[in-house]
Amino acid sequence: RGRVAIAMLRAAMTSASVMSLGDVLCQALQARAAREGEDARGTAPRASASRRGLKTKDDAPRATARDARAGFEHDFERTARFFVVGAALHGPFFHVAFRALERAMGASTNAATVARKVAVGHTVLFPTYTAGFFFFMSALEGETMTAAYDRFRDKAAETFISGTCYWPFANAFNFAYVPRAGRILFLNAAGVAWNAYMSHVVSASDDGKRQGGDASVLVASSAEG
Repeated sequence: RGRVAIAMLRAAMTSASVMSLGDVLCQALQARAAREGEDARGTAPRASASRRGLKTKDDAPRATARDARAGFEHDFERTARFFVVGAALHGPFFHVAFRALERAMGASTNAATVARKVAVGHTVLFPTYTAGFFFFMSALEGETMTAAYDRFRDKAAETFISGTCYWPFANAFNFAYVPRAGRILFLNAAGVAWNAYMSHVVSASDDGKRQGGDASVLVASSAEG
């Protein structure tokens, strides 16, 4: 029993670390994209105006772009949420699920067994985990069940389609070539890029809600005016 608990804890901590790393990577890429967008918006009007010999309200000093770059702050609460999801959901879920697959289908690495495991993994385990991920993440963000369901409904199809282009191939390699003891580790290594993508999906959903809220305020203000 102690060995089982240690294996579960190891899977949980590995998943937590890798999911956190995925979010860190995603935030870094998002910050870089935002800086490039700010630079493009800030330099294009100035260049156009200078060619015409005119001054515009966009003719701000170059320090503005530098200030924007320096002002980026990593969202540690967001990374912490991914750590919790990894520790409490991803690691334990796939640790138990992979052991169940081994018991049900055997440890053989022949093509037929691997194909069955990949099929079950992608049609049963992946959708189940994805649903759990969205509801768990929404709970950590303090959202209601209705909001969590709306997020899941809006993002589930996109996530499943994207996952279909990636996970069956990664899992086929995992089941065929990786020793049983290393499969969770491989799953997490393959998941760094995927968790960066999931971080983007979640943050994009949050940005959309904020923009929607801003739009509602603008509409209300216009109506009152």
